[in-house]
Amino acid sequence: MLAVTNLVGKVGGEVKLSISYKNNKLFIMVMHIRGLQLLQDGNDPDPYVKIYLLPDPQKTTKKKTKVARKTCNPTYNEMVCGEGDGWGWGW
Repeated sequence: MLAVTNLVGKVGGEVKLSISYKNNKLFIMVMHIRGLQLLQDGNDPDPYVKIYLLPDPQKTTKKKTKVARKTCNPTYNEMVCGEGDGWGWGW
């Protein structure tokens, strides 16, 4: 699990990922998040996961999951993959 930060920079939960690299392809399975905090108004957030590789000043490698509506414990089970220059790695 990795720590999750919200817009204010406070730790707000954990994210479970599975990462593998095969045949010049990077596969990242975004499984789920648990323990997100409620919004300041007391409502559940509409979370999503944003992934990009560093260094990447222009964020050309950015990938994003679908938004999970009104939940502090979303499940995604979404596969994000990149290959060579497809993510701007220049291999």
